[in-house]
Amino acid sequence: MCTLRSANNIVVGPFGKIYKCWENIGENDFCVGDTVKGLDKDLLKRWKEIAILTNNSKCNACPFFAACPGGCPLYKINDELPVCPFQKYSIDFYLEKISGEKNA
Repeated sequence: MCTLRSANNIVVGPFGKIYKCWENIGENDFCVGDTVKGLDKDLLKRWKEIAILTNNSKCNACPFFAACPGGCPLYKINDELPVCPFQKYSIDFYLEKISGEKNA
């Protein structure tokens, strides 16, 4: 689950700093508060805006868009292309396992 996209989820680092994403623990630029002073509401608002659904036309047209909403928001921050979930490329395999039949 993406903590950045989840409104009520935060990650607390080992030194009490609070982040919206576990990938950013230890990176001060991504800190949204600490356990002593609390959360910075302006920074939280900024992260909420970043986590909003992508405007990438490739993602918006994808049948898996509802499941991944454009991939990791950090890619959006770094202007990188989203990484598609592995299920997108292995759906036939899983459907065969579930149905017990091979797709022709």
